[in-house]
Order: sequence, then C-alpha cells, then structure tokens
Amino acid sequence: MSIIESIFRSKSIGFLTLHETDSDDYLGAYLITDFEGLPKEFRCTHSITPDDVQKALYGDSLLSYIGVELCGKPLIQSSKNRPRIIIIDKSFLLKLSDHSSYPVVFVNRVENGDDLSDVEEYGSEYQIERMESNHYEDETLEIIKKREDNPDSIQLMKKLCHEFDIFEPFNRMLNAIESLRQKSSRFR
Repeated sequence: MSIIESIFRSKSIGFLTLHETDSDDYLGAYLITDFEGLPKEFRCTHSITPDDVQKALYGDSLLSYIGVELCGKPLIQSSKNRPRIIIIDKSFLLKLSDHSSYPVVFVNRVENGDDLSDVEEYGSEYQIERMESNHYEDETLEIIKKREDNPDSIQLMKKLCHEFDIFEPFNRMLNAIESLRQKSSRFR
C-alpha cells in the first residue's frame, strides 16, 4: 500500500509548529486532523523561555533545539493518533524527520517575484518540489522533504495542497494557543 492510499484510508494528517510569543517565549503545537480538516487531537507545550546563557550557547541553533528537541519530539511521541505525514511551517523543524517514523514535509509559500529556495539552502539530503497554489493567487508552493523519506509523500502533498488550504490548520493552532494563553498562566 502506498503512502497515499494509507493516508486516505486513515485520514490522519499531522501539523506541527513552533510559535514565538510577543514576550520571546515559545510554544510548540501539534494538530492532527482527518482529511476534511476536522481535529482528531491537539497538543501544545507549556511556554518555554530560553535564558541569556542558553541564547548565547545555542546561538543560531536555538530555535531548532527548542522546536525539535523540547517541543516537536515530545509532542509527536505523546500523541495518541498516528498520522501518515507531518506538515511543518518552519524550515528548522525539518530536523524532526531524523526523529520521526512519519515523513516530515515543510511547505513554503513563495509569492511571485520572491526568490525560490535553492537546494543548497537545505543541503543535498533534501528534495524541493514546486507547484502553483490553488488557494492563493500569484503564489508558488515549495514542498521540501528529506530525499530518503517515502517518495510518495511529495505526490501526497501535491494532492493535499490541491484539495484544501494547507496553511489554514496552522492559523487554527495559533488561535488555540492565543486562547490558552489568555486563560492559563501555564501558557504565558
């Protein structure tokens, strides 16, 4: 069974992001939906605030460390639902593919006139496919994944991008995080 057949059979898609708050805190969020976009599970981390020492020691790798090690891995491991693919909205989260048994795919929105990504930007172990967006005018979508991950994941992403707005679940997660932050100090 191909990954496309299995995703449509299980109807389970994961969306993972790292949200930076106005106060330089970070929260990881993980939404699993069915194929129609209805939520099956939502998880998020408590607020993570790196101190000045951590910022100095981790340097440019701080966001990747927080996003992958402190948020992404724990969220995926604690999930009850098992998606067939995990879609991310930040390129530094691509390192999750080293720790996930599911394909991890970064979808990048490029407005016409902006430069497209270069393979060297990500490294030779990554593959970039481009397609026109059905939901946004004058935009190209870049689908970026590890070459060694299931080759059907690119075909699946192209189908998903045509079927619905692939960025809309990220907006829902952001709204959920903002609601949680207003109601509970654990998320501030």
